[in-house]
Amino acid sequence: MSERVRRRRVLGYGAAALALGLGIAAQELVVRLAVPEFDPSRQVHYTDKVGDTPILAAPGLHRQAKNTGDYNVVVRINRHGFRDGRDIAEATGDDWIVVGDSYAFGWGVEARDRTSEQLEKRLGGPRVFNIAMTGNFDDYGQLLRHAARLGATVRNVAVMVTMENDLGLYGPAAPGQQAASSESDWNFLLFKNWLMAHSELYYLATSMVHHTEALRDLAVRAGMVRANLDGVHKAEENAEVPLRSANRLAEVLRDYPQSRAVIIPSRALWAGSAEDRATADRVHRAFVAALAAHGVRVIDMRPDFEAGGAPLSFHFAHDGHWNPRGHALAAERLACSIRSCPP
Repeated sequence: MSERVRRRRVLGYGAAALALGLGIAAQELVVRLAVPEFDPSRQVHYTDKVGDTPILAAPGLHRQAKNTGDYNVVVRINRHGFRDGRDIAEATGDDWIVVGDSYAFGWGVEARDRTSEQLEKRLGGPRVFNIAMTGNFDDYGQLLRHAARLGATVRNVAVMVTMENDLGLYGPAAPGQQAASSESDWNFLLFKNWLMAHSELYYLATSMVHHTEALRDLAVRAGMVRANLDGVHKAEENAEVPLRSANRLAEVLRDYPQSRAVIIPSRALWAGSAEDRATADRVHRAFVAALAAHGVRVIDMRPDFEAGGAPLSFHFAHDGHWNPRGHALAAERLACSIRSCPP
């Protein structure tokens, strides 16, 4: 092949790539102008952790939308970086503070439907503040300390424990270490998250896939889309994990004697192979027992979820987070733990 032909091919490929890029950029612009509410820049964004200042959400008005159609809600973040209509600096010793990760944050539900807001209605007196953010037990302790620095009197704490990702090999060397995913899975997840955070065109395209059965089935077979329950984090068969996790959470709650731990059961209890479910069951029981042995008041949602025979009905159909029913039931159980309910 002559140098001239090679140069023409390179220029041709370059021109084609440029045209494709400009075409995608133009479509992205048109989509953002036509449907501005799904602009990725309006999704919830987080600040970086600096010293003892925890990860916080960027203040302002945001939106959480799922391309499967499970939810599309407005999220308001206050000046402190929390999803709360109240100022945590005003919390007194009579009030309750809810902390946890995305479940407690109320991922996918309106603020009024979250456990914290439902709890306040049921208590009928004390206010309930919500400082939930992404993280694990170490981060929850950091959030509580941060709330105190802002002026809150932190005394009554309700921590919502996500069994799927809060447990780990906590210790000085590797706090909150979780079981590692394969590099290919991790890179694929990072790429999908990047697209969701930067491209509304990707959001709308995947929405069409999820809402068209034939396209969805094709995408699943091609490995481009993963069925909801296929992504459930499997419990690790390591006796140290529930014990060290309970130790760490007990340390975090040590200064808050009126605290409660609400256990959010892993979906692995009800999905996957029999072996995976058995492992999840052992981990669940071991962690709850270890936490109770530390004197922590435990509210285990598993029996309540399983009582009706459809535990997964408290989650979104295509997303692992709780729907409003899950939050309402947790608020009811938590309220009865704080103020005894009639049998």
